Amino acid sequence: MSVYAIGLQVIIDGKTLVFTDVQTIAWFSTYVQQAAEVGIINGYEDAHGNLTGKFGPANDITLAETLKIAVGGAGYDSQLYGSLVDSGMKEHWASAYFSVAKAEQFAFLKERKRIDRPATRAEVASIFVSAFRVDLSTATTVDTRYTDVHFTTTFAQEIEALSRDGVVAGDTDIHGQATGTFRPTE
Repeated sequence: MSVYAIGLQVIIDGKTLVFTDVQTIAWFSTYVQQAAEVGIINGYEDAHGNLTGKFGPANDITLAETLKIAVGGAGYDSQLYGSLVDSGMKEHWASAYFSVAKAEQFAFLKERKRIDRPATRAEVASIFVSAFRVDLSTATTVDTRYTDVHFTTTFAQEIEALSRDGVVAGDTDIHGQATGTFRPTE
């Protein structure tokens, strides 16, 4: 059996876990491994809270999952926030992360919808900008680098700020060349 067929091995809370759906040769495998090993992500859990060894790289990411990753990556103490700020959704697994977003006034909350639905690319940008307190003061939406992001696009300024800072780069073609699109609503 090849190493590639086994999946990506990570250490989570001192225990070895294999993400069986992430090949070690995948372009994103290093990022997944680093995020898992510093405690930002852990993959899917079963109904009993046990890790399943599934990461779901082909799955859409939900608003709740995005918020967990951004809050964890930015270093917030979500349990502390959860004990101090009522998220309004105590029974949900992501309640503590929403407590952070509520206390820190994350911009996406102004347009909050169902939290377990897939997040749009613009919403993901907004959550990360809020979590990491990215400076929006020089992010203009007048001369946007993307043909599908306009001043009326929800979270256009956030998309521009992350592009300016090299966090996102928009779409590329099969040759790796920029296409000039971001697909903010997808």
